Formats: sequence, C-alpha cells, structure tokens
Amino acid sequence: MRPWLSLFLISLSIVVPVFWLENCGAQDGQFPPQSLDTVRQSLIHQLTNEGFDPSFVSTLLHDQRWELSFIVLEKNLIYKESRANYLHFLDPYSTARARGFLDKNRSFLEETEKKYGVEKEIIVAILLVESSLGRYAEKYRVFNTLSSLSQANHPEVFRLTFEQLKDSYPGLTKTYLRKRAKTKSQWAFRELKAFIRIGIRENLDVFEVKGSWAGAFGLPQFIPTSYLTYGADGDGDNSVQLHQRQDAIASVANYLKVHGWRPGLSEKEMLKILFRYNRSRLYGETVIESAKKLRTDQATSSLHYE
Repeated sequence: MRPWLSLFLISLSIVVPVFWLENCGAQDGQFPPQSLDTVRQSLIHQLTNEGFDPSFVSTLLHDQRWELSFIVLEKNLIYKESRANYLHFLDPYSTARARGFLDKNRSFLEETEKKYGVEKEIIVAILLVESSLGRYAEKYRVFNTLSSLSQANHPEVFRLTFEQLKDSYPGLTKTYLRKRAKTKSQWAFRELKAFIRIGIRENLDVFEVKGSWAGAFGLPQFIPTSYLTYGADGDGDNSVQLHQRQDAIASVANYLKVHGWRPGLSEKEMLKILFRYNRSRLYGETVIESAKKLRTDQATSSLHYE
C-alpha cells in the first residue's frame, strides 16, 4: 500500500474538474418571493397535469420547508469532471470498514448471493463507494433537489440562475446553460414524479428524506425511478427502506441481476453492468478492486461497522 502522501498526490493528478465546486458561487434562499410563487404555481400545474391531486401537490409546495436551491442548480448544471477520485475507497481503513460490514451481515449477504447470483463482496463494495456504508452525509432534501432541478428550464429560474452564476464562471454562456437546464429539467421532473409516488406508497414525509445533490438517496444511492423499479424488500416487512441494511443489500443485488449479473462474469462484463449503475468506468474498476480486496486481503483489523 502506498504511503498516504503518495496517494494524496496521485489523487490530485487524476481529478480534473472543469469547474471547481468546493467554493460554490451560489447560495440558497435567494429566490425573490414573487419568483418563488410563480415557479410554485407552474410546478403545481405540471404535477396536476400528470394526474396528481391538485390540493395534495398544493399542500406540498406550500410547505414552509419547500425551497428552490441555487446550490443544487449550480452543482447539477455546471459541474463536470474528467475522472472522479475513488482511491480512498481502496485504502486499508475503508477496506477494513467494508470487511466489518460484510462480517456483521454475512448471513444475510450469503442468502442474498444465493438468491440473486450476485457476489456478496460486490454488493458491499457498491455500498461502500456509494454511501461509505451509510456514513455519507445526506444533507439535501430529495424533494427540494428534484423540484429545483425540474424547474431549471423555467424562464424565471433560468434567468435568475444565470445571473447568479455568470460572475463566478466567466466562461459560462446562456447557450451551454440552457442546454444543460433543458436536459436536467426533463430528467428531474420524471424523478420528482417517481419520488412523490414513493412518498404516497410508503406514507413518507417527503421533506424528511435526504440524499445527495443529484437526487439519490439511501445506502445504495438509488434515484427514485430505480427505487420503484429495482427496490427489493430484504427484511420482509412489505416496505422498501433504502436506509435499512437488508433492503439496501437486496435492492443492489436485484438491480445487478436484472441488468444481467450472474456468477462467472468476466471483468469486462462486470464493468459493462456496473456502468449502468454509475456511468463511470473508474467507479466500476473501484468496485471490482474493492471486492477483490474483500475476498483476498488477509489483513485483520479491529475496526467494526456500527
């Protein structure tokens, strides 16, 4: 294993974001009340046209916790990177934590492997990379993330977002931002509808579900449509809760099985399926390497998954 400093220097060399977002130019809570109300009415109309009860969606969008997020818009519309930094998921500390998770949940993982034909080490590696086995701080309300993105192409939202970001990103053009806004808004509206359906089905307070700035949530970081399509009830309580270990494990296994995972796949075939889960080759390579470590690394550790 390379020394920490070497790993740090290597990580600097492989991460090349087009726009660095550690110091975001945007701040939340700056949409003028009149603009916010205009967007609210537009979104109520859109959701009503999709068959949702008008009073239900009106109540949701008049909740004091609802807001449009400039930070979410910035991260999703501006951010690009050539390669992500996954090195730390392969260090001794992360590997030890993943092994602790595997050992603590071994019985259920082995049952899942037999049922779905997906290796337990692959499942644990995905949960490690996606959410650090549940330690990833989910700080964005999923409903607000998706409703913000769904309105990215709304004239008022687009205008205010461009005005907010243009000084921080001098090379940003309206043409580029409009193209991104159109694509993201279409995607996010589909996910927002799915998320509302999840809330209705599971009787959830949708404002209390938190996830990433991209709208994914739970240990496996599923987006809402993936939840509805591939979510599996691992603990047999007739509900799918992606923050619950057994449901998360079963859901990852189900997703991979549906996309063609089976015992004896070549590494090339594994990468192809993992690319469906996360569209990054480096992501897939990291998952496979992490799984190898869980199978072959004989080092012991006192670390335990809590």
